[in-house]
Amino acid sequence: MLKILRKHNKVILVVGGTLLLVAFLVPQAIRQVGKAKLGKSIGTMDGHKVSAAHWDESSRELTALRTFFQDLPRGELPLALEKGHEAEHWLLLATEAENAGMVGGSNEGASLLPIMAEETVRSAYQQQYRQYADMVIQNQPDQYKQAVSNMQMRMAMARSKAAGAGRLTLDEFDAALARLRGVFRMLDTYSSAERLSAQQAALLAKEQADSVLIDAAFLPARRLMDETLTPPPEELRALFEKNKSFKPGEGEYGLGYKLPPRVKVEWIELNRGAIEGVLKISLVDINKHWNLNRDRFPGPIDSEKAKIEAELKGALADRIMGEAESVIRAEIATTTRPLEKDGDYRKLPENWAQVRPNYVQIADRIVETVREAEKVSIPTPAVYARDNSWLDGAMLSKLPGIGAAQVRFGQQTITFPQAAMCVRELAGNSVLLTQVGLTPQDLAATSRDGNKYFYRVLAAAAESEPESIRDLLDPEAITTDWRAVKEYEVLAGSASEFASRVVTEGIDKFAESFGELVPKEIPLGETEAKPQARVSVSKNARVLQDRTDGLGSAAENDPEVISQIRAKASGISPITPIETVPLTERVVVTALPKKLGFLVSQINGIEPLTRETLPSWADYAVRMHQRDSFRGVGVPVPFRYDALKLRHKFAIKSLRGDSGKDAPEEG
Repeated sequence: MLKILRKHNKVILVVGGTLLLVAFLVPQAIRQVGKAKLGKSIGTMDGHKVSAAHWDESSRELTALRTFFQDLPRGELPLALEKGHEAEHWLLLATEAENAGMVGGSNEGASLLPIMAEETVRSAYQQQYRQYADMVIQNQPDQYKQAVSNMQMRMAMARSKAAGAGRLTLDEFDAALARLRGVFRMLDTYSSAERLSAQQAALLAKEQADSVLIDAAFLPARRLMDETLTPPPEELRALFEKNKSFKPGEGEYGLGYKLPPRVKVEWIELNRGAIEGVLKISLVDINKHWNLNRDRFPGPIDSEKAKIEAELKGALADRIMGEAESVIRAEIATTTRPLEKDGDYRKLPENWAQVRPNYVQIADRIVETVREAEKVSIPTPAVYARDNSWLDGAMLSKLPGIGAAQVRFGQQTITFPQAAMCVRELAGNSVLLTQVGLTPQDLAATSRDGNKYFYRVLAAAAESEPESIRDLLDPEAITTDWRAVKEYEVLAGSASEFASRVVTEGIDKFAESFGELVPKEIPLGETEAKPQARVSVSKNARVLQDRTDGLGSAAENDPEVISQIRAKASGISPITPIETVPLTERVVVTALPKKLGFLVSQINGIEPLTRETLPSWADYAVRMHQRDSFRGVGVPVPFRYDALKLRHKFAIKSLRGDSGKDAPEEG
């Protein structure tokens, strides 16, 4: 061998040197090609070229910003970009903001999270408490600060994730965030350019603050209907056909039979209370724990016994729960690991229903494992399957135990129904990375009492139109709907008499005349269902210009209710004693067909804006005016894609796989 090497050493040196030279030069050549490609002109803007590198950076910024806001309460980037031209629109907006001196740079971006966190929480308070938001914040400072702190932590996590999604460093993401802030600053400057005089602000405040005080009775057809009526089959079919393509609430009379996203599920329950119920702690262990922890249990052992026993039971239950979870995870991993990968998911074999982990067998194995490890016989974990019928989100939330449980992933928490609806077959590639047929072993649902639920979605179906009444999630519901429609038609025939009856009987007697009913379900904590009034009266409800307070869910904030009541009240002077105004001029009957009912209202007073409340209402009214001026507008006209494109002489080569020529080079 050595002789061969000596004989051909020159050849070996030449070949080896050539290979080393190639190995040294090729990466540099590749890098040069990459740089050349990124430096290539793909468009022009303001007479200058747009390089591939600039375009790539802008596109990655947009990806990162979208990812960031997906993890926040709003759930989406709060900027209306031109559909089909999102990246181009973002590039133009960011350029416009920078040219206008609105962008502070990465240093500003790094300091934005605390500001954005407070703005987000304050906005939530304003939506909930409206003009009283500042008062609530002042009265609950600790709660407000904690909410801001939690939001800031959530944003910090979202920042790291977003930077990774956009292949940006944290400094680069901060710079992108600063550019977005600059764009908002530019849009806000334009939107708030209108300056209102004090008189205009006062008039707006008066419109917002002047309220009408009423007592109101809602007549619900669903509580008044005759439950013994039998619908003719042809009328049921007609009702179904008329509303099958609508979602609930969108069809005639607010009906709708379009099937929502739905699933079939199965789960195994680890019931902590049942486990603790069978645990026995010996006096020897209690005494030993007492002696070792006298600092925590300073009293005599007899007085501390109950607390010690509870603590030891809790610790033992923790160990048992941990062992049970380990059994479940091991069984799932053993079966799932060999499956062929499909990106972040798995390809399931055709016989998966026969070979997948069997929850009943796993439950038995848990009992055996705990018996061997802890010398304790625990109740066999319960296994539940809802595989005979479809369940939507509302039905999932009503499932015993698991329905109210929550699933935690990262720093976020969602409900079990939300998690079940996040399988790939319904939600696409969601952050949970779950799919039909597999148990998400690291996403167990946990209830407030410490129970844990490992679940799997057995089947999933997207929103669709039903072919027949039998396809409905609750086929019997259409019979109830038919009865409610019939009752609404009866009410509509008598509506002309409602006002005169209120004048004659009074609104309370009018409501009582509709009688009582006995609920089908017994209220929690009660032994029997007690009769309830079919119609109740909402006392001292308030009707403002854009909302109502105190009318109940059926009529709350209904535009027709607001319009009719305020129109009737407009003829009543605030300084006129309300009792001197004839009741015939103060009763309003409003038909609410979408709610299958009528609202009968009695005006009891007019409460105008006062000098004392003017300052807070004026500020609120001006904000609402500015908001409403651009409601539905999205991006103001001067900053829309077409306007920016024209103003900046923007032209770019198609980047979506179309054949197209490069835009001309600079100069």
